[in-house]
Amino acid sequence: MPTLLKAIGIFLLLPFVLAFLLVRAAWRKDPKLGIVTLVLVIGAFGAAAASEDTGDRHATAAAAGDAAGPTTDPYAFVTVPDFHGNSLAEATAAAEELGWKSAAVQDATSDRRPVDSDAAGWRVCFQQPSADRRVWPRYQEVTLYAVPQDEECPSHRGGLRRVTMPDLIGERLDDAAPQLSDLGLDHVRHFHAHTGKELPDAERDRADWRICRQEPKPSVTVETFHQVELWLISDGKPCTAPSPKPKPKPKPEPKPDPKPDHGSTSGGTSGGTSGGSSTSGGSSGGSSSTSGGTTGGGRTGVGFGQFCSPVGATATTADGRPAKCFMGSDGRARWGYNSG
Repeated sequence: MPTLLKAIGIFLLLPFVLAFLLVRAAWRKDPKLGIVTLVLVIGAFGAAAASEDTGDRHATAAAAGDAAGPTTDPYAFVTVPDFHGNSLAEATAAAEELGWKSAAVQDATSDRRPVDSDAAGWRVCFQQPSADRRVWPRYQEVTLYAVPQDEECPSHRGGLRRVTMPDLIGERLDDAAPQLSDLGLDHVRHFHAHTGKELPDAERDRADWRICRQEPKPSVTVETFHQVELWLISDGKPCTAPSPKPKPKPKPEPKPDPKPDHGSTSGGTSGGTSGGSSTSGGSSGGSSSTSGGTTGGGRTGVGFGQFCSPVGATATTADGRPAKCFMGSDGRARWGYNSG
């Protein structure tokens, strides 16, 4: 029995003795070569020990039976799956099955909202390590970056949130404001729907006004820094401004009658007086003067527009044109052109 134990001891020590002799021989030849040989020998013994430990664990797992379920060797290299687009809760559970040292979750946007690994309604946008890499999960951490299901993934990890613009047309301002705030759209300007004038205190003074128009349009995807513009009108009024009533055209003013020449008036008066004298004279001395004043046109030097007497009398103007005494619309007789 002692001989058997001695033989077993020699067998167990034999690899170490051979390794020692190999390292010593290499060292005598070249110290650097000896150091390299020593590192290789230690690595070989370590790999053998790890392999034996792995075999023991597999044997233990097999002995536990099917009740323990399928297991993944955390000491083996694995290919990282692509979690992009998956539910965050499902992706976290799948990562844990691979035996990672830890699995972390973060908001994929710059808002850095708190996220739970089992949060419902979130989906994965980015991951670290990236998909298809070969890793040793036992000594590494996987991080999943996610956003809520109703949001678009940002253009890059840590980028601005991308949200879908809601349809706010017809809603009251005090109902629309919380929707925009929940989406992170905090840059909002308000304008009057008819005049286009900006309303800086609309949320406080015009909360019951309704929205007629919005920019961006509904269903458009925008980043949260984007400015939103709303056109408002007080409740009960139409969004479209009524057309102005046409103004009546003013009636044309009548042209005033020409003013009489006061110098000519006195001449006409004297002429009329003279004609009257001639008529009187004709009555007392004969009819030749009256006849000449009425039809003969013996009077000369009259001017058009001067008062005259009697109506129907004829004369000649200073420049030789025929004139006749006509009754005017104001009831007074004046000299006018005698067209024959």
